[in-house]
Amino acid sequence: MTEEQKEIYLELEKIFGNIDNYTLLDLLNKIDILYKGEKNILEILEYINIILYKNITKDGRNIKYIEYIEDTKQRLQANANYNMCIDNLLLNIWNKDN
Repeated sequence: MTEEQKEIYLELEKIFGNIDNYTLLDLLNKIDILYKGEKNILEILEYINIILYKNITKDGRNIKYIEYIEDTKQRLQANANYNMCIDNLLLNIWNKDN
Protein backbone atom coordinates (compact mmCIF):
# COMPACT_ATOMS: atom_id res chain seq x y z
CA MET A 1 0.00 0.00 0.00
CA THR A 2 1.38 3.37 -0.98
CA GLU A 3 1.50 6.45 1.24
CA GLU A 4 -1.15 8.08 -0.95
CA GLN A 5 -3.51 5.15 -0.40
CA LYS A 6 -2.91 5.27 3.35
CA GLU A 7 -3.79 8.96 3.39
CA ILE A 8 -6.96 8.29 1.41
CA TYR A 9 -8.03 5.53 3.79
CA LEU A 10 -7.31 7.65 6.87
CA GLU A 11 -9.35 10.52 5.44
CA LEU A 12 -12.22 8.15 4.61
CA GLU A 13 -12.07 6.79 8.15
CA LYS A 14 -12.37 10.33 9.57
CA ILE A 15 -15.28 11.22 7.31
CA PHE A 16 -17.34 8.04 7.36
CA GLY A 17 -16.55 7.28 10.99
CA ASN A 18 -18.46 10.48 11.85
CA ILE A 19 -20.72 10.82 8.83
CA ASP A 20 -23.69 11.99 10.92
CA ASN A 21 -21.78 15.07 12.10
CA TYR A 22 -21.41 16.59 8.63
CA THR A 23 -23.70 18.97 6.79
CA LEU A 24 -24.18 18.41 3.08
CA LEU A 25 -21.79 21.22 2.23
CA ASP A 26 -19.11 19.87 4.57
CA LEU A 27 -19.57 16.40 3.13
CA LEU A 28 -19.26 17.61 -0.46
CA ASN A 29 -16.15 19.63 0.38
CA LYS A 30 -14.40 16.82 2.23
CA ILE A 31 -15.29 13.93 -0.04
CA ASP A 32 -13.27 15.05 -3.03
CA ILE A 33 -11.45 11.72 -2.64
CA LEU A 34 -14.37 9.91 -4.26
CA TYR A 35 -14.36 12.18 -7.28
CA LYS A 36 -10.60 11.80 -7.78
CA GLY A 37 -10.48 8.05 -7.09
CA GLU A 38 -12.22 6.86 -10.22
CA LYS A 39 -9.61 4.18 -10.97
CA ASN A 40 -9.97 2.55 -7.53
CA ILE A 41 -13.55 3.48 -6.73
CA LEU A 42 -14.85 -0.03 -6.11
CA GLU A 43 -12.03 -0.64 -3.64
CA ILE A 44 -12.70 2.71 -1.97
CA LEU A 45 -16.43 2.00 -1.71
CA GLU A 46 -15.72 -1.40 -0.20
CA TYR A 47 -13.50 0.22 2.41
CA ILE A 48 -16.26 2.72 3.22
CA ASN A 49 -18.60 -0.23 3.78
CA ILE A 50 -16.11 -1.66 6.27
CA ILE A 51 -15.93 1.67 8.12
CA LEU A 52 -19.72 1.93 8.22
CA TYR A 53 -20.10 -1.67 9.35
CA LYS A 54 -17.64 -1.14 12.22
CA ASN A 55 -19.64 1.90 13.34
CA ILE A 56 -23.20 0.63 13.06
CA THR A 57 -25.47 2.88 15.08
CA LYS A 58 -28.28 1.74 17.35
CA ASP A 59 -30.87 3.15 14.98
CA GLY A 60 -29.36 1.24 12.04
CA ARG A 61 -28.56 4.28 9.88
CA ASN A 62 -25.25 2.87 8.74
CA ILE A 63 -27.00 -0.20 7.38
CA LYS A 64 -28.97 2.05 5.05
CA TYR A 65 -25.74 3.82 4.08
CA ILE A 66 -24.21 0.45 3.19
CA GLU A 67 -27.20 -0.19 0.94
CA TYR A 68 -26.53 3.12 -0.81
CA ILE A 69 -22.87 2.14 -1.29
CA GLU A 70 -23.88 -1.21 -2.78
CA ASP A 71 -26.36 0.48 -5.11
CA THR A 72 -23.61 2.87 -6.25
CA LYS A 73 -21.25 -0.04 -6.92
CA GLN A 74 -23.91 -1.72 -9.07
CA ARG A 75 -24.52 1.48 -11.03
CA LEU A 76 -20.82 1.98 -11.64
CA GLN A 77 -20.40 -1.60 -12.82
CA ALA A 78 -23.29 -0.98 -15.23
CA ASN A 79 -21.30 1.95 -16.68
CA ALA A 80 -23.49 4.72 -15.32
CA ASN A 81 -22.07 8.25 -15.26
CA TYR A 82 -19.36 8.31 -12.59
CA ASN A 83 -19.93 11.79 -11.16
CA MET A 84 -23.69 11.34 -11.09
CA CYS A 85 -23.31 8.06 -9.18
CA ILE A 86 -21.11 9.72 -6.56
CA ASP A 87 -23.46 12.73 -6.32
CA ASN A 88 -26.41 10.37 -5.88
CA LEU A 89 -24.60 8.44 -3.16
CA LEU A 90 -23.72 11.56 -1.17
CA LEU A 91 -27.19 13.05 -1.52
CA ASN A 92 -28.81 9.78 -0.41
CA ILE A 93 -26.60 9.62 2.66
CA TRP A 94 -27.29 13.23 3.56
CA ASN A 95 -31.04 13.00 2.83
CA LYS A 96 -31.38 9.96 5.08
CA ASP A 97 -30.72 12.20 8.07
CA ASN A 98 -32.43 15.38 6.93
